[in-house]
Amino acid sequence: MSTTQTASAATDAQGVKVYVRVRPMSASEVEQGCDSAFAAEAASITLGPKTYAFDEVFNATESQDHVFTHSAAGLLDGFFEGYNTTVFAYGQTGSGKTYTMGVEHGGGIPHVVSDVFSRGKKLDTDKMTTVVLKMSYLEIFNEEVFDLLASTPTTSLAVRDDLKRGIIVAGLSEHVVRSTDEVNQLLLQGAGRRATASTGMNDTSSRSHAICTLSMHQQPAEGMAKFSKFHLVDLAGSERAKRTLATGDRFKEGVHINQALLTLGKVITALSDKKAFVPYRESKLTRLLQDSLGGNSKTIMIACVSPADSNYDETTSTLRYAERTRCIQNKAVINKDPGACEIKYLRQQVELLQLQLLQAKSGLPTMWQPPPPPAMTTTTTGSIISSLNTSVSCTSKADFTQDEGLLLLPQEAKDDQKKCMAQ
Repeated sequence: MSTTQTASAATDAQGVKVYVRVRPMSASEVEQGCDSAFAAEAASITLGPKTYAFDEVFNATESQDHVFTHSAAGLLDGFFEGYNTTVFAYGQTGSGKTYTMGVEHGGGIPHVVSDVFSRGKKLDTDKMTTVVLKMSYLEIFNEEVFDLLASTPTTSLAVRDDLKRGIIVAGLSEHVVRSTDEVNQLLLQGAGRRATASTGMNDTSSRSHAICTLSMHQQPAEGMAKFSKFHLVDLAGSERAKRTLATGDRFKEGVHINQALLTLGKVITALSDKKAFVPYRESKLTRLLQDSLGGNSKTIMIACVSPADSNYDETTSTLRYAERTRCIQNKAVINKDPGACEIKYLRQQVELLQLQLLQAKSGLPTMWQPPPPPAMTTTTTGSIISSLNTSVSCTSKADFTQDEGLLLLPQEAKDDQKKCMAQ
């Protein structure tokens, strides 16, 4: 079933929010006698002669709960309103991206999952809305896309343009999830398959970009269904071969990682400078992030940095691109499916035709209808059916058994359609 985007009144144009997380000094950095490379304030970092401004800076002592509450938690309202949302961690290798986003240390992904299920159950109970959640998990490794949850995860998948759904990964599996335990089990399964390796800068360096997506379908008792996606992105870290001591396969992987991140940097620069051409198609990563950067999504970046002066150049690069990202304007739109509303309207039309047929069989003018009250109630429609049924044979009554709750007179049906489509 295809989705539609609501009118411009429901469009939420806003900049990408950017947060910086400073990790603690590593044991090796302390051992080497590294000093802090910058001065961090509540919403800025001064590195060398330049001060970079952000939405918030998290220092090395902030907990995972604090980071999540002050960053990604703000996207959950939009997700349930029908907006696509994205959180992605960005930074050099070993800067704490996977720690910030991952499962093992209670990062952003498990926090989001827990809150989504909590809110979904409340919505289902309080507002009579059916909520269905699905999950997918992929990695981009050496510029190829793999399904981390597939029975054969070694099969490379194609990235394609779809007229109805936008950018898709053909053949990517989606799994219906009913609890946080189910999601966590899938996350651990996917994380275990993700490509990692030891380098000179990180014992468990991620060699791939990973995207976990929660897809939500909300069907209220009345009105249009809403569809939204929450993308949680853990990028592989930028790295220099001289520092990582990479050779052979590790070196080739680093080349692919850096090329994708270079393209991401070009996309960020083009969007922040409001260029007419944005090179999304130059890498699989930027194609998959096309809606998240400059498109239909509410997006935040968490830029992870090392405080050590030995990482001065890498930190400077991260802060520069992170600050540029704040200039990107997204145009998030509520994703609604008019199908349910149209079906309801067509059912009403069937009921109206049945009513007119009953009127004809009773000998009344076919366009007859009583003066409609201010709000047509079930009792009123029921009395109309009852009075008409007394004028026709028992066979006719059996043929035209009505669901009174669906019967509306012509003008009320039109008004109801307008209200439903405007929601």
